[in-house]
Amino acid sequence: MPLDTIWVKTHTILNIFFQKLTCPKCRKILNDPQQFLNCGHFACMQCIQNESECIQCKIPGKASDICPDQDVSDLIINLNVIAEEVGLSLQNNNTNNKNKTNEILTKNINKKNKKGETALHIASRSNNEDRVKTLLTLGANPNTKDFAGWTPLQEAASFGLYNICEALLKGGALPDMHGYDNRTALHEAVLNDDYDIALLLMNSNANKKVFDNVGKHPENYCKSQNIAELFKHSQDLTDKSEIFCELNKTLEHKLLNQISTETKIVLYGSDLSHDNQKLLIKLGIEKKLKVVNTFSPAVSHVIIDTNAANYIKPTFDILLTMLHGKWLVSSDCLLILNDSTNITVDDLSLFEVNPLQLDDASTRARQTMEKQNPKLFNNCCFYFAIKNYDFINYEEMKITKDRFMKLVAAGDGITLKREPKPEHIQGSVSPFHVAHDSKHSLHKCTHYIIYFDSNSETNRMLYNMPFLKSLPFMWFVECILRYKLVDPVDLGLLS
Repeated sequence: MPLDTIWVKTHTILNIFFQKLTCPKCRKILNDPQQFLNCGHFACMQCIQNESECIQCKIPGKASDICPDQDVSDLIINLNVIAEEVGLSLQNNNTNNKNKTNEILTKNINKKNKKGETALHIASRSNNEDRVKTLLTLGANPNTKDFAGWTPLQEAASFGLYNICEALLKGGALPDMHGYDNRTALHEAVLNDDYDIALLLMNSNANKKVFDNVGKHPENYCKSQNIAELFKHSQDLTDKSEIFCELNKTLEHKLLNQISTETKIVLYGSDLSHDNQKLLIKLGIEKKLKVVNTFSPAVSHVIIDTNAANYIKPTFDILLTMLHGKWLVSSDCLLILNDSTNITVDDLSLFEVNPLQLDDASTRARQTMEKQNPKLFNNCCFYFAIKNYDFINYEEMKITKDRFMKLVAAGDGITLKREPKPEHIQGSVSPFHVAHDSKHSLHKCTHYIIYFDSNSETNRMLYNMPFLKSLPFMWFVECILRYKLVDPVDLGLLS
C-alpha cells in the first residue's frame, strides 16, 4: 500500500502545520524564521531584508523588535523529517529547508532511542530501503548495536530482508559482527533457512566458523540440503577465495584504524609521581586536551610511570584499563609531547606500554571494543569467597569485594551473591572468548568460585567440573592482564 494512502490523516495534520508556518511574503515554508515581537507574526529572514514593520499586519516597529526563533526553525526541520518518513511531498519546500533537514539528521544520525536503536536500526527492520540508503549516505554507522545487542545487519537477516542486507553491506556493515546471543548475520540467515541472504553474506566473506553463545557456528543450524550444500561448496572454494579474505581483513583493519583515529582524546594519570602529574596538567592546558581525575569509560588513554624493566605492577586502574580496552601509555610522553603542536592518537600510541608480561593484551582488548564484540567475561558468573567487609592484598594492590564486582561488571560478567551449586547449573552456553576452542578446559565453564590464599587450605569444596571451577584470585588477575580466559591447565592450576 502506498505511503500516501496509509498516512492520509497524518498528511492532513502536517499540511495544516505547514500552512501556519508559511511566510506571508514568499508563500513558502519559513526559511530562517524571524518573529515580529510587537505582533507575533513570522517571516523569512531574506523576505524581511531592511523592513521594520510586520509584513503581514503592517504594525510598525524597530529592527530590534525582530528576532530569530530557533524553536520554530527546529520545529520545521523535524516536521520535514516526519513528512519524508510518511511520504508527504511538499511542493513549496525550499532547498535550504531540505539542506537543514539533512544537517540535523547528520548531526544526530547515530542517536539512540530508549531501546538503543538508531534511525538505521528502525529503517532496516521496517524494510525501508530508500531510507537506509539515505542514512548510510549521510554517514550513519551500520555497525551499532541496540541495548539487546542487535545490529542492523543481524536484524535485517533475521527478518529475511535481502535488499536491506545488501545495502548495509555496501554501506560498510561488518558481516562478522556479533549481535544478539553472540550470533552473526550468517547465523540468522541459516536459522531462517534463507539461501539468498546466506549466499550474499558468504560472498561478502562472512566467517563461517564463528561461534554463538552456545558454541555453535552457522553450519550447525542448517535445516535444508540447499544451505548445507552452500557450506560444502564454499569450503571447496576456500583456497581460491583466500585473496578475497585477505582483502576483507584489510578493509576491516582500515575501518578499525579509522575508528581508533577518530577517538576523542581523554587523558587520565594513574599513580603518577608529583612531577609527572604536574606535567600532565600542563600538557592538558597548553594543548587543550581533556584531563580527568578519575577513571571512567570515557577515558581514552591511561598514563602510568614505568620502570627500566617495563614491568607493570597490577593496580585497580590498570585492570579497569584492560577490561575497557583503553590505551596504556608511558609517562615518558609528557615531556616529548609538550613540544608538539597538535597531539593525535597516533602520537600517543608511540608511547604504548605493552610488555611481554601482557602478551599483547592491550591490542586484543581494543579490537574487542572497536568490533563491539562481547567483553572478556561474557557468559561468566563469579562467586568471590570473601566477606563483604574484607579486602585482599595482591602485589601491594588492596582490593575489596565491591571492587571485585566492578571488575566483573566491566568485563560484562555477573557476580553471584551465593555460592553456586552444581545441580543448579545448566551448562549449555560457552564463554565467548573460548567458544571457538573445544579443547580449552573452560570451553563450557560458565561459573567460577574465586578463592584466596587465606582460604584455599580450608574445608572448602574445590570444583573441577566442565561448567564449574574453583580457581585462585591469581588466575582472575592474569585473565584481565592478558585479556583472555587463561587455561588453568597452562598455569598448573588444574590437571
